[in-house]
Amino acid sequence: DFVKCAQKKKRFAECFPLAICVQSSTIHYDFLMSEFPLKFIKVARSFDDMAHMLHNNTCNVILSDRSVLLNHPFSDDEHTIGRKTLGCEPLAIVTRNNDDEFSDITKWVVQALLYGEEKGLSRNTSLCKRYTNLTANVSDLEFLNAVYCVGKYSEIFTFEDELSNDEMNSVNNGTTGMLNEIPLGELDRIFQDDQSNGDISIGTLLGDILGRKRLNCGVIVPDEFDGNILHSTGLEGLTVEYCRMLSAALFYGDSNSTNITTYTKGDNSGFDALANGTIDVLGGARVEKKHDFAISGSVGGFRFSSPYYYGEAEVDDFSSFALATRETENSKLFSSFVNILVMGPLYAGGDNKKYTTSKEPPLLKIFGSDFPAIWALRDASKYVKKYDELYKENFGDSEARGRNQLNMHRNPQMHSFPGLG
Repeated sequence: DFVKCAQKKKRFAECFPLAICVQSSTIHYDFLMSEFPLKFIKVARSFDDMAHMLHNNTCNVILSDRSVLLNHPFSDDEHTIGRKTLGCEPLAIVTRNNDDEFSDITKWVVQALLYGEEKGLSRNTSLCKRYTNLTANVSDLEFLNAVYCVGKYSEIFTFEDELSNDEMNSVNNGTTGMLNEIPLGELDRIFQDDQSNGDISIGTLLGDILGRKRLNCGVIVPDEFDGNILHSTGLEGLTVEYCRMLSAALFYGDSNSTNITTYTKGDNSGFDALANGTIDVLGGARVEKKHDFAISGSVGGFRFSSPYYYGEAEVDDFSSFALATRETENSKLFSSFVNILVMGPLYAGGDNKKYTTSKEPPLLKIFGSDFPAIWALRDASKYVKKYDELYKENFGDSEARGRNQLNMHRNPQMHSFPGLG
């Protein structure tokens, strides 16, 4: 069984004839090139080409997404689909970047499917209600209609029985890590000819910050906080480190070119300061539906980075904390920049070790070859610490870290953000 040979990475004896088909320019191709000698790899242009090559015996194994393999008309009598997942590429819905409102809607539809899974909800036509009038605010849409009219997360899979064998696509109960290294992609690639000698940050918030040579970073603190934020620990201290990392990325390695201002949690002052431009980015921001959508034409919503800290499940706190930026046309590039950089500490402590030296991270050519902070990842890598080290410095040397661990063993990765219940 050559599938078992591939899963065990065995290439001798009965496995010597192993030949694995893989599609070029995919994460599967990158994985295979790092795990097998070229002799055992057959490259195809498309999945259909791989299927053809399998049928004519050019290869005896195909490497692809499990969902694709399960939906391909292979004969069960002739083919075996392995149960060992070799990678953990995250898949998502992609929308155009000129309609934040619609992008937010798709995000919360997905969150509703996860919420339904967590709460044991199912498709229920009696609860599936048509709208008689549009809601005043988009955030007031009945997102749980996605569950009641179609089904919860597991119910929408045509291969639902197979989902039970894929632990990573199940609900995290708070006992295992959810911090995940999202692939950085081709950051060193120039996508448009007119960027070859350009800087697409000019005229945007990102360009303004680079021009003033100072980052204004807000940190949310508890209402009773009365300490020195620069010497804080806990979530506040961790957030300060992320502010400093952004500063190092923006200003040639200078982690101190940031004004750090505190805002109390209970009065919403941090989001107010972010909305009116007093600060550029807000750390320690709880990801929730009420802050994601624009309230009116004059009061916009906010964008959130990937979470860098999760609440404690043992006290029933399933909050997710991230860096927040304004959801405006002018701030889109800065939001993308922030989301790229927030991955830094995770990559420093992950399997791929992309941040072990300052020379390894790619240049940010996607912002143009004349982008002033084109060395952002490399400059940040001189300052950034592994997430494990940051956690220990701010929360102590505790093994009971719950979701605040790197998900290195394909543990459950799914949980909804607050605001749907």
